[in-house]
Amino acid sequence: PCYPNPCQNDGECEIDGESFKCMCKNPFIGDTCESELCSPNPCLNNGTCTHDEANFECSCISPFYGIICDKSPCEPNPCLNDGMCMSDGEKFKCTCKPPFYGKRCEKDNCTPNPCLNGGRCFNVRGNFQCICPFPFYGEKCTPNPCLNGGKCLNEKGSFKCICPHSFYGERCEINHCTSNPCLNGGKCLSGREKFHCLCPLYFHGERCEKLMEITTQNFRTLP
Repeated sequence: PCYPNPCQNDGECEIDGESFKCMCKNPFIGDTCESELCSPNPCLNNGTCTHDEANFECSCISPFYGIICDKSPCEPNPCLNDGMCMSDGEKFKCTCKPPFYGKRCEKDNCTPNPCLNGGRCFNVRGNFQCICPFPFYGEKCTPNPCLNGGKCLNEKGSFKCICPHSFYGERCEINHCTSNPCLNGGKCLSGREKFHCLCPLYFHGERCEKLMEITTQNFRTLP
């Protein structure tokens, strides 16, 4: 079986029973030494193939890796929400488009929605902003602490109430005219510290409780 020599590329033929065995010269392999370890190049993505007598090794160009340079940390793209993947060896890094962040650009400040009571969340740089439905207010649309139609303004760690006319107090809870202290049809005006009554004709006093004394004067009739 070794004549003529079936072994290619100067391989040596040895009889093995009724068959033969080829002893191949480096870098050839195969039953008849018909193949070369690095030809065609088994390394993908422009990897460089080197070999010894029986094995080959691929030197891969970054970011590819693997036995035949067939793997890349950016294929398929692990970055979500249109993030851009960059890799160095077997590791990757995502460059995220605003407002997304996280290792894979999987996070944003409005997911899950931090706004309560039906508030709409909008991403702002590094934070979020809630657009609140009436009567809710605040960073996360919590119930309005201001009474009697007061407008709530956020302050760092606290709040401030802007009160409508005639109402005072931290939460617009004070109106000195609530009990209607003015008598005899007097009109009550609420001040910051106390009330003031506008009295109708002939009445006076703090609560319009006094009736003016009416004196009769003599009038001369014109001729």
